[in-house]
Amino acid sequence: QMLATMTQTSRDFIREFFPPQVSAVLLALAIGLGPPWLKALLYDDALAEEGKQPWLGWVYGTAKELGGGFVPLQMISLGGRMLNIVGESGPLAAKGAAGPRGRGRLLRISATVGVARMI
Repeated sequence: QMLATMTQTSRDFIREFFPPQVSAVLLALAIGLGPPWLKALLYDDALAEEGKQPWLGWVYGTAKELGGGFVPLQMISLGGRMLNIVGESGPLAAKGAAGPRGRGRLLRISATVGVARMI
């Protein structure tokens, strides 16, 4: 019974501190800092010049293509969250957590950030 509880607690701890994003970064660091033959399985300059790819080159190509769509996807996600913030049931709504002046605060903050970025 105690061993099962400890095992479950350890699994929960690992899942909490190493979500898929963190695991991917740690794996990329391990490959990048690892031996050259490991990197050569994913990408090789000499083969790329010949128009060929290494044995696991498709993994590198897939990661590169998916990474190219990451920023636009995050912008869409951020836009959806911003819409929820200022929507009728969001925290900046007239009856939301920020109170009736919440929307005005958001506009002032947005203008301030915009001016600061121009400077």
